[in-house]
Amino acid sequence: MAGNETIFITNPNPTTMTTTEPPPTQSTISVEMPCKTCGNTFTTERLEIFGHKFHYRHLCPPCDAAKMESNEAKQANEKEAELRTAWEAICPPIYRDTDLSRIDPWCAQAALDWDASGSVGVGLLGTTGAGKTRALYHAMQRAHRLGRSCAAISHNAFSRAVGIAFAGDGADRAEARHRLEQLRRVQVVLIDDLGKAPSTERTDAELEDLVEERTANRRPILWTSNGSAGWLAKRLGNDRGEPFVRRLSEFSTIVSL
Repeated sequence: MAGNETIFITNPNPTTMTTTEPPPTQSTISVEMPCKTCGNTFTTERLEIFGHKFHYRHLCPPCDAAKMESNEAKQANEKEAELRTAWEAICPPIYRDTDLSRIDPWCAQAALDWDASGSVGVGLLGTTGAGKTRALYHAMQRAHRLGRSCAAISHNAFSRAVGIAFAGDGADRAEARHRLEQLRRVQVVLIDDLGKAPSTERTDAELEDLVEERTANRRPILWTSNGSAGWLAKRLGNDRGEPFVRRLSEFSTIVSL
């Protein structure tokens, strides 16, 4: 080739064009194959992509349905076990298997009537032995099974926690403060034997603050007391008792035995 010579190449037959079809990239076909569980032959679909084969199903319809049912049962059992373990961390052993037919019928009915998904609590007032605590643990368990967070404490234990939270040391103090904060935040709380603990300024103030915060945020309180509402008001003192009981009663269904 000499100099700056330019060569043009043209199609000798401009009316004819050659095209090449791309190879198919994927396809789906029906095939028969043995079930991996029972060995019976069944029809399924197979996807082929660039020569690689993928089966949509490896189990025949009956075995597939049985496996799904087994998985659902396993998940239900696991959830039940988780609920049971969590409930055992909340409820003392003595109250876990309550037979409502063996306690005071008014207590039993109050437990059954309580709306476990609502914001109104229940207060059971009366002498010991009627089954007040059993009834309210039974009621709270229904809330627990609905997925609501729950906690329970006696008035005496609350009083001790307050003392440690404000006068304790180290890990004990941190744990007590965490406990008091938990009582504020859980969706349902049970306070047993209100009025039984000695009245102190710090304990009564913390109890009043707990009830105020929970009722203001529509978090129900389940509670028991061995005396009447008037007795409970006197136990908490002239300045604090009556407003406290009035506030608690406003957000609770009261049952006097």
